[in-house]
Amino acid sequence: RKALLTLTVVLLAVPAAAETRPLRVLVTGDSMMLLTDRYLKGALEQGGRAHVRTDIHVSTGLSKPDLLDWTTYAERQVKRRPPGIVIATMGANDGYPIRGARCCGARWIARYATRARRVMRAWSRAGGARVYWLTLPAPDDVELGRQFDAVNRAVIRAAAPLPGVGVVDLRPIITPTGGFQSRMAIDGVEQQIRSDDGVHLWWPGARLAADAIVARLRSDGAIG
Repeated sequence: RKALLTLTVVLLAVPAAAETRPLRVLVTGDSMMLLTDRYLKGALEQGGRAHVRTDIHVSTGLSKPDLLDWTTYAERQVKRRPPGIVIATMGANDGYPIRGARCCGARWIARYATRARRVMRAWSRAGGARVYWLTLPAPDDVELGRQFDAVNRAVIRAAAPLPGVGVVDLRPIITPTGGFQSRMAIDGVEQQIRSDDGVHLWWPGARLAADAIVARLRSDGAIG
């Protein structure tokens, strides 16, 4: 009987020992992440499986460190509360010259990629966290579109050699025709997916983006 009682105590203790803390997720970047962060928080925090922290800085970028130096700020973001996953995007405000190179030629792309890679490394903490960087879907402006294209090329180049760092390409989802579109049929209903400014995502578009990100996390085994 003593053996039976001992066994019962051990079995009751197993669930408590198996409890795990929620996955820490950092959602960050510039205003291009607005609204998408709301959907990500709702999707990832279901059932208490994750805790999502949002840290968005409007009008900032890698080519304008005078407003916010992301290469050093990224280190501060993960120092006190290291996340397991970082989801980020920026670049809408990044048309400024980088060390004399004007946007959006080959030299500018190479220098932007260098800065992006530094930020990615800081967020990943030498492989301690997964980093997902979102591409910028085409805006309703040709000149700004050149900038977005240059940023996307730089980001893809920056992420390529880094383990644990991936790019979530939103262009086939938000701009499947290759160019800007303000509306799209979703579940058989035409909806506005871009803000009136022709740059940012509107609520239905943000939800499409969030769904794509969550699907990627599941595909990579980053979440259950």
